[in-house]
Amino acid sequence: MERVCYLKASEGRHKVGILLDADRLTSPAQDAFLKTLEEPPKNTLFLLITSEPQQLKYTILSRCLRINLFQEEPAELSGRQKKIQAVLRGWKSAPGESPLFQTYRLADAFQKALDEAKEEAEARVEAEYEGKGYESLDAGQRERIEAEKEAAVKAEYRRERDHLVRVLQDHLRNMIVAAPSNRKLVCAFDSVEKMHARFSRNLNEGLVLEVTLMQLAEALEQRAEP
Repeated sequence: MERVCYLKASEGRHKVGILLDADRLTSPAQDAFLKTLEEPPKNTLFLLITSEPQQLKYTILSRCLRINLFQEEPAELSGRQKKIQAVLRGWKSAPGESPLFQTYRLADAFQKALDEAKEEAEARVEAEYEGKGYESLDAGQRERIEAEKEAAVKAEYRRERDHLVRVLQDHLRNMIVAAPSNRKLVCAFDSVEKMHARFSRNLNEGLVLEVTLMQLAEALEQRAEP
């Protein structure tokens, strides 16, 4: 793409380079592209399309103008998101339950939703590649296709995980509006934001989720406090 963008346009006066799923650029690829992004050829525009901008290096992001091309929230909550929402809304519905028990119930629901999302992504990607005669390709080509499939599954899984995290964020945001002086709610919201960032750094997902939800439980249990 870098080579082509320096060639004279055959039609029109402008050239546009589109990088789909830009978050899949490896670290060396981002470094190699940086110089061109800093000083692009005249009348050239690059569009880096991604639902995971945090996966890109700061040096790349700092040279881009962020434009939301699609609605950030899905038009309607999925079944998984509704389940998480129901658990949050039912917090303290059983007076005898301990905060710890309710925390693990929420963590269990969240983890099951993530596992289900991953299974669906794997099945969908396998279906897309099924029956396309890749068996006749050489080992190197098959290996590249397997890597492509794995990247596609990860991208779809991360998108669904982001939607589930937003359910937590929206619930807390609504509670903060109702009780703006409750510092524990604000701290809990900050914890969920940090959880999102830690997921992006590929830290232990289960541990990050458990620690964050424990902080969330404390905030929800004491939400009446000023």
